[in-house]
Amino acid sequence: MSVDLITFTVAGDTTGTPPQGGGGASSSGDTTANWYKVTPGSATNVVTFDAEKLKAQFSQLVGQGGSAELLVDLSKEAIADMVAEIPASVLLDGSKQVPEAKIVIKTAAGSYTLPLSVLDLVSLADRLGTTLDKVTIRISVTKVTEAMSDQIESDLRELGGSLVGNALDFKVIAEGNGRSIELNDFGTTYVKRTIVLPTKESPDSATGLLYDPATGEFSFVPATFGNENGRTMATLYRNGNSIYAVAKVSKTFSDLGKHWAKADIELLASKLIVNGVKEGIFAPDQTITRAEFSVLLVRALALPGDAASADVFKDVKSTAWYARAVGAAVKANLVNGFDDGTFRPNEAITREQMAALISKAIVAAGKTAPKTADLSPFGDQAKISTWAKEAVGQSVEAGIVTGTDKGTFEPVANATRAQAVVMLKRLLQYVEFLNK
Repeated sequence: MSVDLITFTVAGDTTGTPPQGGGGASSSGDTTANWYKVTPGSATNVVTFDAEKLKAQFSQLVGQGGSAELLVDLSKEAIADMVAEIPASVLLDGSKQVPEAKIVIKTAAGSYTLPLSVLDLVSLADRLGTTLDKVTIRISVTKVTEAMSDQIESDLRELGGSLVGNALDFKVIAEGNGRSIELNDFGTTYVKRTIVLPTKESPDSATGLLYDPATGEFSFVPATFGNENGRTMATLYRNGNSIYAVAKVSKTFSDLGKHWAKADIELLASKLIVNGVKEGIFAPDQTITRAEFSVLLVRALALPGDAASADVFKDVKSTAWYARAVGAAVKANLVNGFDDGTFRPNEAITREQMAALISKAIVAAGKTAPKTADLSPFGDQAKISTWAKEAVGQSVEAGIVTGTDKGTFEPVANATRAQAVVMLKRLLQYVEFLNK
């Protein structure tokens, strides 16, 4: 692969410390910034850092709180594929100075924002069998190979979809002592990444997807679509890494007609969050079970399955089709079950139970729970279970759950598939995982 020599330009004096995320001037055979250097490689461009100057960059972020981002901006240059190699010891020092600090690597193809808080660097060094000063954190943003892109296109066609732009592979790897550990689980923290799109896309017809090359399967990734400096951008959120893509998928069902939830059902079906009960049939007014809603909620939040965590319930077998989702919901503190140790997966979920899960999902998505709304406008507010009142109030305050046209809440009424879809859509919009 031939790579042209890249020259960075920075407004102002380039001999001193550059502005946050600034570049520098080129040197023979590589591109040098005052605190990082880009060297063209045979497959990817390698970004390395001056340890002392990187420490100084972190010092400049002190006091910036949640906006403390250290930006390595390669987006205006001919750099699409790159790997950044960062000394772990400097990252640890930086996280101590600025606990909220994030490193943002921006390329011509997309970007990756890594919060330092998701890195347990001391533990990583122990697992690698070495000391922290000998550990390197590698962040890579690369386009998938042409063969992989063709495979993604082929698998999407089977879903009736098509790929938009490039699929990107995002990785974070800790290396040391001749060993490596790929970091692919960031717990409850949703990591932000972007993909630059070649055309303007409607948020209703485009969706962010995770692709599993081993199975050829796609799953929904929370994503918003917008414009940044004249470029169409998809911003995706998930608590792990993998291959990500943007696709156009359009789905509808023959039994929706003029149903009040038709638009929302088609939207979430096209984003691969909800499916029909059979080919072409959605059954919007059919009741939804506790297991079914848990599956949809976990899918909407893009949580990885975890069947082992479902063993806290004596009525959820590890082989059940919903076990991985129920376990993921347990791990994310979305569900508790009943006092007798059961989950009752096949029972219809009630409106107040669904509201309880929704309020917990707001927190699981990294947002602060809203205040509790006054429930007195509901004529039957006294019928809302004591354990559910706060959650119902929060869901109502967020505009996710509403009452009936009779001015009641009907807390113990069984929820329908249509109601579940509408609540999920409102949830995703509230936590900014979906365009409004």
